[in-house]
Amino acid sequence: MLMLTLLAQFTRAQINSELRPIASLSTSAYEVEEKEIFASSQLIASCAFALKSQLGAYVENKFMVKAMNNMRFAFLLSTDKGGIGFGGQLQGSNGFTAATLNVGYGMRLSENLGIGVKLEGAKTTWPGRISMIRIGYQAGLLYQLPNNTSIGIHISNNRFLRKFKNNQLPGYYVVQTGIGKKINQYLYAICELIKESDKPIAVMPTIDWKINELFRLKAGISPPLNMGSVVLGWKLKKESVSLAFSSHSYLGFSSGISITHDF
Repeated sequence: MLMLTLLAQFTRAQINSELRPIASLSTSAYEVEEKEIFASSQLIASCAFALKSQLGAYVENKFMVKAMNNMRFAFLLSTDKGGIGFGGQLQGSNGFTAATLNVGYGMRLSENLGIGVKLEGAKTTWPGRISMIRIGYQAGLLYQLPNNTSIGIHISNNRFLRKFKNNQLPGYYVVQTGIGKKINQYLYAICELIKESDKPIAVMPTIDWKINELFRLKAGISPPLNMGSVVLGWKLKKESVSLAFSSHSYLGFSSGISITHDF
């Protein structure tokens, strides 16, 4: 049972890492204005307010550990009533791999209210041909208030399909809720709360500073390890580039780069 518990926790930590990138990349879901592509792929209701189609990729070197390095992609197709989002992630090395694919749709019910649903599948493999398959769904909504404020909630439910040594791995849920406030034309303040099954609530505050038309700077805290993170982004015509950095006092340094193309 100890082995089963450790395996379940490790599996959840790895394949649910969509919630745990350098967190500031995804907080724009709660901004009233343009949503970034990784926010739309993570919190599906933000697809409802997609202004344009986008393609993006992100590569992260997490804690300088090869097995935790990951690469993810996202594609957002803007439609008349919302957006369709596709996403995926590949992680691992030396016999450990974790792959995730998801597809979802966000629809505007009104000028200010959007809803979305996402389906996701993941497979994690360890050395020795031990593997686990997970399927899950996410449903959520975002509401844009008239005073430059946006609020939302997303609920994810996940189940493992394979037993480990005749024991069924427990499923888990994730509840994400947040609020974003445009303070002025340059500054956004965002706070997200994440509750995962039997874990305590994690708080993720972020400040997004639009320095000028070309550069922006984000600073925030990433759960569950309360790592400080900084993201520097700049715009190059139809391309956007972001450099992301975070550090933990015990686990070490992480860095990542994302590139997004607007169609």
